[in-house]
Amino acid sequence: MNIKVIFLVLLFSILSAGCQTTMIREDLARVKPDQAETIAKDWAAMIAGRYPAKSVFQINGQGEIGKALSDALRSRGFGLATVQQGETGSIPIEVRTDNFDVDGVLVSLVVEREIISRSYSIKTAHTEPNSRFTRLLNEGE
Repeated sequence: MNIKVIFLVLLFSILSAGCQTTMIREDLARVKPDQAETIAKDWAAMIAGRYPAKSVFQINGQGEIGKALSDALRSRGFGLATVQQGETGSIPIEVRTDNFDVDGVLVSLVVEREIISRSYSIKTAHTEPNSRFTRLLNEGE
């Protein structure tokens, strides 16, 4: 595994964990719709393994990957809330993404009190993960 990728994933995760703000921003990664769809399906599979099908999520960060994640979760039978978190008992997911190289995207989701990150290669022929899911808990856990 590429040391540069691991370092970037850990650095981004640490910096994200240190930010205790509620600011929601669009995801920044520049990806094509099919690349976003492939990445979102990977995340939806991970989420499906952790949450019951009756879960309702609220996705914050509606760039290409955030939109694709909403679609992927819906296709797996999950509900998506359009109101503020807490009003419906929904689980907030903040999508944070950025390009870290010409052919790389770092995706981090803030889900409840944890940050989960994974990097992807987005070469024109293939979009595939090039790291494992890395999980960090927010301060105090």
